[in-house]
Amino acid sequence: MKKEGKQAIKIAVFNQKGGVAKTTTVFNMAGILAKSGSKVLVVDVDSQANVSTSLLMENMAEYDEKHGTVGQMLDDVMTLKDIIEIPSRINDAIIKAKISIRDGYAPKWRGIDVIPANSKLQDLRVEDMDDDDSLYAIRDALSMIKRTRKHAYDYDYILFDLPPHLGELSVAVLAATDHILVPATVDSYSMNGYGELMDTVESIRSMGLNPDLDIIGVFFTMIQPLQKYDRTMYQDVREQLGDVFIDTPIRSNSNAKLAAHFGCPLCWLKRTAGVTQDYIAVTEETLRRCGVLEAGEHLPGLGDNIDPGALSRRLAE
Repeated sequence: MKKEGKQAIKIAVFNQKGGVAKTTTVFNMAGILAKSGSKVLVVDVDSQANVSTSLLMENMAEYDEKHGTVGQMLDDVMTLKDIIEIPSRINDAIIKAKISIRDGYAPKWRGIDVIPANSKLQDLRVEDMDDDDSLYAIRDALSMIKRTRKHAYDYDYILFDLPPHLGELSVAVLAATDHILVPATVDSYSMNGYGELMDTVESIRSMGLNPDLDIIGVFFTMIQPLQKYDRTMYQDVREQLGDVFIDTPIRSNSNAKLAAHFGCPLCWLKRTAGVTQDYIAVTEETLRRCGVLEAGEHLPGLGDNIDPGALSRRLAE
């Protein structure tokens, strides 16, 4: 696990194609990391604010009860748009997510903070991001997060949920992050999105915006192992991508939608479900590639692991 005194590991979950479960991945990885004892900051970069809505569901309910509103909290929050304008305000944008893990349990903070999004991110124009100060504003703002009496803000991981397109805001995030994790669905369009992303990363490196940026892994989501096409595509892509491919796929399962609907990541809501174990395996493999976990080492606090390689072996047959 990450040692005290080290910088937070920053991971952007990104694919230049929509509908590949980027938000679901961020939502559940954040839960897994927090349940294992880490402090996590989730930064919502998508104006649709889906990960904000799921992680801050209980916060929004409390806000509405206090102010007599319906779903208005996100309209009033600070977002990356505000942070780009004044990076030193980043502490003011951070919200401690309250999560209820089951009926009858009071919602409480469980180690996940959120910098939320709302529709105002759509108003970010090209002219707002046309100088170096704006381009590096997110990177600089992250270095300005300060301890307070109420909260340590001592993060082990920062996860970015990016929109499925390469705008100025996404470029600023990629200039600030350490790694890119790429969810993909079993179709040629998704893999075309990965090809475009490779070109984007090369451009960001060559321009000197973030010379060390790397794609740490690609994995399949929403896979149906009984379908011949999915098995064939899995084998083909595994061969084509080589080491960058993460063998563990995420199976298609309604529990993932259920977790987002209730605002509770799978590791708390459906601890023993196969899709939960898939996400645990992908998270652990990502951390191995970041140098946090050793080979064969597992995150603590997650219970006994169901064999994470069973589904990938089945697909490879």
